[in-house]
Amino acid sequence: EAVLKAADTDAVYERIKATQACIVMAEKLADKGNKASAAKVYKHLVQTRTGNGEAYVRDAAQEALASLDA
Repeated sequence: EAVLKAADTDAVYERIKATQACIVMAEKLADKGNKASAAKVYKHLVQTRTGNGEAYVRDAAQEALASLDA
């Protein structure tokens, strides 16, 4: 929760770095078998990365989310 909250900052550099941390965290969670927690992180990124410049984050999170179900 703390990492997700930090990732929602408006400060550009901090938002990018925290988003990166969220993706790495979700990947590690999925690798450890905690797919539900990984899905929560990916869903959060899909819902909160709404800017034009963040489309790549949404796309990556959606793709990762889909791979959790595979």
